[in-house]
Amino acid sequence: MKSCLTGLVCLILLLHAETAPAQKQGDIVVLTGLAHIRPDESSSTVRTRVRPGLATLLTGDSFNSPGTSLSVSNSSTLAMVVKLFLTDHLAMALDGGIPVKFDISGQGMVAPPGLTGELLSVNLGDPDSNPIGEARQWSPVFMLQYNFGQPDATFRPYIGLGATYTFFTDVGLSDGVRADIRDNFGTPLALAAGKPGPTSVSPDASSDFAPVYSLGMSYQLDGRWSLSMAATHLGLESDSTIRVKANDGTELAESRSSLDLGTFVFSLLIGYNFQ
Repeated sequence: MKSCLTGLVCLILLLHAETAPAQKQGDIVVLTGLAHIRPDESSSTVRTRVRPGLATLLTGDSFNSPGTSLSVSNSSTLAMVVKLFLTDHLAMALDGGIPVKFDISGQGMVAPPGLTGELLSVNLGDPDSNPIGEARQWSPVFMLQYNFGQPDATFRPYIGLGATYTFFTDVGLSDGVRADIRDNFGTPLALAAGKPGPTSVSPDASSDFAPVYSLGMSYQLDGRWSLSMAATHLGLESDSTIRVKANDGTELAESRSSLDLGTFVFSLLIGYNFQ
């Protein structure tokens, strides 16, 4: 009987040691899970600059296309966070994961004013060509978080402030839009520039430093495992650019639209504490 009681006491102590929640100074917590990204974007109208030459007699040096805009789809990805507690309350976090891929949709007609617009025009809103493109977004985030409550609290809300450097790769256009730009812009402009022949179309998106704000909470499942939920806002801006070039590489035209990508990220993560 004494042996059984001793074993029971040891088991209770062991379970208590395993389940006592704590996130304290020096702890490293690694979290992974699902992040859902919802851009709350707005964009400027598309502005096109034309290479000086004969073509500018028809279009002018540059022109705006009223009614044009770009939008970005929602997306989800696998997120990962490494969190180091500098004190019992202040933590340093590095957020990353699998870079998210977005679809880009277009609206409106890119065309110079007047009769020239009948000759040089691309319909960004054509349903057969949408989405008009795609891009992969890389947004590593460095953040300082303040965790409320005591280290042994089961439930700990937190706030965070940080920054991100965002850049884009795999920026591409749909086949339909690419062909329309080549046929309806590239070919006439190349002839006007005295450079007949095949033209090329290349898209790009600019990088950006941006502030990051976060509000979240963690719930300790036991001494090692926890759940974390957070809502994060990234104040991103990016210029989307399409360049049309002649066969010899001469730039014939450049169309640009500025995107204000006020992006919200909602995440649900499970964490392990390397105490």
